[in-house]
Amino acid sequence: MNGALTELLERCRAAGLALLVEGHSLHVNFEKDPPNDLIEEIQRHKPEVMAAPSSGPVRMAEVIAPARWVPGAGGNCCSEPPFEMPCPERRGVFARRDGVFLHFCMECGRWGAYGYGATGAKPGRWYCRMHRPDE
Repeated sequence: MNGALTELLERCRAAGLALLVEGHSLHVNFEKDPPNDLIEEIQRHKPEVMAAPSSGPVRMAEVIAPARWVPGAGGNCCSEPPFEMPCPERRGVFARRDGVFLHFCMECGRWGAYGYGATGAKPGRWYCRMHRPDE
């Protein structure tokens, strides 16, 4: 990986961005609005970012569950488990909570990072990394 790309990915990490390459799409997850210049740079270097290895000196792609920005997402002893843990009661659940769209794996109830058939009009089907279909 070249130095400029490594620097860009480090800037993404420092800004709290998680980049996820899925097929020909590059998804950017974030907790707070990222700087516009950083998003523009990611767009300019999309081919290089998508070709970067997902591990090594810079871990480029991390799927994140919104534990830090959704109330109750962390779980506690008296309620549902954390989003990264299986939960049969959450299987296939999708909801809007405080302006955030929540979606859980159809198979196990973990955070569903991979959506299929989701549009603004319909929620689609969501899966965790372990149960993601080969589509």
